[in-house]
Amino acid sequence: MKNINKRLFDFLLNTNFNQLPTEFLKFKENEKWSRYTPFQLKERVFGLAKSLLDKEINGNNPNVEQKAKVGLICFSSPDWLVVDLATQMTGAVLVPLYPNISETEITAIFNETELEICFVDSLELYEKLKSIQQQTPKLKEIYVMDDASPNQINWKQLLQPCTDDVAQEIIKHSEQVASNDVCTIIYTSGTTGWPKGVMLSHKNILYNVTATSNEVFDELQLKENQSLSFLPLNHIYEKMVLYTYIYNAFTISFAESIDQVANNLKEVKPYVFCAVPRLLEKVYEKIISAGEAQKGFKRNLFFWAVKLANQFDYDKKFSFSYKLQLWLADALIYKKWRAAIGGNVQTIVIGGGACQERLVRIFGAAKINIIEGYGLTETSPVLAFNRAGAIKPGTVGVPLQSVKIKILEDGEICCQGDNVMVGYYKNPEETNKVIIDGWFHTGDIGEMIDGKHLK
Repeated sequence: MKNINKRLFDFLLNTNFNQLPTEFLKFKENEKWSRYTPFQLKERVFGLAKSLLDKEINGNNPNVEQKAKVGLICFSSPDWLVVDLATQMTGAVLVPLYPNISETEITAIFNETELEICFVDSLELYEKLKSIQQQTPKLKEIYVMDDASPNQINWKQLLQPCTDDVAQEIIKHSEQVASNDVCTIIYTSGTTGWPKGVMLSHKNILYNVTATSNEVFDELQLKENQSLSFLPLNHIYEKMVLYTYIYNAFTISFAESIDQVANNLKEVKPYVFCAVPRLLEKVYEKIISAGEAQKGFKRNLFFWAVKLANQFDYDKKFSFSYKLQLWLADALIYKKWRAAIGGNVQTIVIGGGACQERLVRIFGAAKINIIEGYGLTETSPVLAFNRAGAIKPGTVGVPLQSVKIKILEDGEICCQGDNVMVGYYKNPEETNKVIIDGWFHTGDIGEMIDGKHLK
């Protein structure tokens, strides 16, 4: 499924749609796993898009500052995707935020974007926004994406029936949306300063989706295209990967919450998921704790397997003796590690920080490839990735073929490519500080190892 088009929502409108699995988007509801089929997703997207257009929420004005903005404060779920896609099809701009964002930041961001409508996933967040509504005069409507919320504020009233007439109206309107149009503003503070709104276009994100699909996902050789999503979708890392899953016809399951990830992994049994380094460290710490609880021979056997895994190296040709020991360790110990995260996981994609080299080796020995990459919100986000067939621990891999990388004399990493942001919202001065002569200056220090791998 590689017919990647010009807008993120194009998969709803072309032959890609027919290749999506029936078990498309899975989520847990009332202690049972439910699903949205591709058609159910499409109906909800078109129904919501119709209501937004009826409210004159659109992107008819070519000036991004004049386009309508839609707020979204919600844990990752299929309905997060519904709001994202519906907003895109109207031409409006999505402004997603973390659920734990402070009231001060909400007020500043809402006023800067002049946001008029916002979707939240709980009554608690609804009350939080209501308490500052006087300070955000442009905010007119707040809807709750929770079945238990009162009808007058429940977002389901906006999910109009997707009749043929509605579908034709939405499709016709979406034809006005161009690939260069800004589709989202993601607020990031980086390491210092007040949050800046990073403007990303359809083209920016799809450029990364295409490159990641062709250069990274094609090499994973997963037994089944099944994933679990639990990182925040308001971060471009998980959002870009979500669309990569979609354009590769994955079944995507959404965790109930961060606290339930461990249980959900065992229930869903995915073959791949994304994580940050700290989560991987916690998995490892839990494995070690289980080993330390053992006694006698079992404890000795466990730490023999850990020591063996520490010697693992992707580039090294091992002796027959080491391979035999690795096989035995896998049969006795490593398979239990895999079982702790569902039993099927072949790949964990790591981003958002540096991963400990020893963890890449240890999990690699246990037949779980740790694919570490590097990028920023401003680059949509991926600049470099390790490849499944060429993992080099201690590096973030090889730059994408579609991205140009150069290292300045002071070590700063700079890049060029269609994945580089449109700019910072209402902040041309900061934009000009980081995009100089067509090169985006990351502010990060790095070096090329063997003239190939970025570190």
